[in-house]
Amino acid sequence: MRPHGTRFLSLTAVGAAAAITLAACSSSSTTSPGAASKSPILIGTSLSLTGDFSVDGQAFERGYNLCKTSTRAAGCSATRSR
Repeated sequence: MRPHGTRFLSLTAVGAAAAITLAACSSSSTTSPGAASKSPILIGTSLSLTGDFSVDGQAFERGYNLCKTSTRAAGCSATRSR
């Protein structure tokens, strides 16, 4: 049986993935048109995929991959193209 904290972290990762997906698909822009950057948005993280904290790190990795997949499936671009 997995510890209670692992389930909480998994749910947090899924919630974060959903929030990122919604933000990426948002049609409103808060920046002025001239201030838009052409470079891609890079999102990075440090995860423990092995060792004592590997269960949590792997859960977060699955959450990030879910976010990436659902964002692309929704037709949203992961770059600053607006």
